[in-house]
Amino acid sequence: MKSLVEKLWVSAYLRQIARVGGTRLGHADLHREQARYEARGLSWGRDEGFAKTLATTVLASASALENEYGCDRAEAVAVVQKALRAVGRRLTYGMTRAWLWSRRDPFGDLEKVSPLDWMRRMWGNALKAEQHCSEGRIELTVTDCAFRDYFWQAGRSDLTPVLCSFDAMWHDVINHAKRGMIADQMAAMGEGARTCRFTYSRVLQMAESAHGKPLSNQRNLL
Repeated sequence: MKSLVEKLWVSAYLRQIARVGGTRLGHADLHREQARYEARGLSWGRDEGFAKTLATTVLASASALENEYGCDRAEAVAVVQKALRAVGRRLTYGMTRAWLWSRRDPFGDLEKVSPLDWMRRMWGNALKAEQHCSEGRIELTVTDCAFRDYFWQAGRSDLTPVLCSFDAMWHDVINHAKRGMIADQMAAMGEGARTCRFTYSRVLQMAESAHGKPLSNQRNLL
């Protein structure tokens, strides 16, 4: 079932690449670029699953846009980011809104389940993180990111911020829903930080961190 979902996701992503970039990038292009990187010794090195599918597809599609369709690097990254945002928006927005409005106290529910547990269910061992909880506040710090390492080994660290934008998507839903909590990204590896730091707070506990202004208040990561 998971393999089918991943295949459907890749097909939907390629349709968005075609819509945004005006190309006919296909599965054969992805497989060719993935094989080229594997021949150079690049490997995912973590659990199989959607995390690997996401990382390898993003890298292969960016490379194919450059090598097969004549895009420059900045243009390829922009197309990939727009396509990812388009294919993920409906699912991300729908799932997050459904969770927010099906719970009487979303933050209380988050305290019970914890962002760390959610992250592990979604990404397996692709991300390693630490979580600290205090009254009305949860802090999640990602200390190791397989996506960052994979793109760095491929010489494509410019693709790491593309995946960081996923966090901004569901944070945006939380912050506009006014359901008693707020989410902030305080630092991101894709922006050069050593870790990714997230905070989830009850609205009454919204005082800004003394360590800096949230990235979500500095700019739109999307």
